[in-house]
Amino acid sequence: MENFTFIMTRTYETVIEIEADNYDEALEQLEKTDRYAIELEQCCVIDEDISCQGPKIARQCSVTGEGMNEGWCFGDGQDYAKHESGAIELAKQYGYDSLEDAYEDDGGYWTSWEDEDDYQYQMIDGKLVEIQ
Repeated sequence: MENFTFIMTRTYETVIEIEADNYDEALEQLEKTDRYAIELEQCCVIDEDISCQGPKIARQCSVTGEGMNEGWCFGDGQDYAKHESGAIELAKQYGYDSLEDAYEDDGGYWTSWEDEDDYQYQMIDGKLVEIQ
């Protein structure tokens, strides 16, 4: 008689929602949850891949690269600034002496995006990724 060894590898998904200020904090909180510990123990986890889908974001700041759902818009949507300092920098790049001058000339304005159709990016694993 011979011995036969069968190794079954299964793929399944467990969704755990965590409320946090950033990706690192969310991952830290995940690892402390009872549900996460139970999943590791009950499923005899050998290897895992954790993917974190964060909030959807409307635009990307042209100055800092950060995601933004409100801020300044320049060049009819060519450039965006999340912070006032970046808006001042962009106003000067667009040939204005100040942010106020850009606003008065309709060259730059402050806005916010709330409609889900406006979202172009999503935070995935702590990085801003364009939604396809």
